[in-house]
Amino acid sequence: MQLFAPLNIRPDGTVVFALPLGDGLIPMIALKDLGWWSRHIFDSPSTTAGKHLEIASQMVGLDDIIETFKRVTGRPAVAVRQTIDEHFDLYQGVDTPVKYVPGWL
Repeated sequence: MQLFAPLNIRPDGTVVFALPLGDGLIPMIALKDLGWWSRHIFDSPSTTAGKHLEIASQMVGLDDIIETFKRVTGRPAVAVRQTIDEHFDLYQGVDTPVKYVPGWL
């Protein structure tokens, strides 16, 4: 399961997005802005080293994601607001033990 990936597609073609976001917002950054900030960080270590830089081009809600998807793809889409428990229930195999395989590390 991937963040922002559709949960499923209904038989009528409607794409369903589900996140435990409620009315919250997610900070996102445009690629062009990320490049500028990266360059600034490397060029200005005396003012950026050891700092927690909170940068975002835009604060995005679930409704923004749906509207953008519909505008860009022309496909119908809906948002399903989940609780955090409902969201984590979608993940499969999280209780499966991880096996060490020699040579992987």
